[in-house]
Amino acid sequence: MAKLEAAAKKAKRDVAWGAAAVKEANNRAAKLDALAEKARREAKGREAAAERARRAAAEKARREAAQQAKREAAEKARLEAIERAKRKAAEKAERDQAARQAKREAAEKAKIEAAERAQREAAEKAEREAARKVEREAAKEAKREAARIAKIEAAAEAKRQAAEKVEAEREAAERAEREAAEQ
Repeated sequence: MAKLEAAAKKAKRDVAWGAAAVKEANNRAAKLDALAEKARREAKGREAAAERARRAAAEKARREAAQQAKREAAEKARLEAIERAKRKAAEKAERDQAARQAKREAAEKAKIEAAERAQREAAEKAEREAARKVEREAAKEAKREAARIAKIEAAAEAKRQAAEKVEAEREAAERAEREAAEQ
């Protein structure tokens, strides 16, 4: 009987110890569950934080890319504006050069035309002067010729008159001679 009681006590102790062990195991399991849950929550929190960080990084990268694109577009626009300004300046310089060239050519042409006109006018004046000189010379020559002819004619007239006078005197002398002979 004592053996049975001892066995029963031992069995009771074992059951109590087993129950305590089960309880301890349950407590430990509950603690592990709580830790696992906490770990899960923390992991979820970390994932959410990682997601937020990833989103923030993506947003930052997007903003930086947009900023970079904006900067590049501004730089491109600036370079294009410089290029355009350069082209315009070159075109203006070309136009100015062409205008200066045209002005020089026009001035040169005007100078040549003025020189030609002056030459023409001088030639015409010289021609007129020469014609007037020729006319004057011709008039003088005509005058001289007329004077010479008049002189010749006057001499011829004087000669005729002298001849006529001589003839008249001769006739008068002959008449006087005849008359004297008749008396």
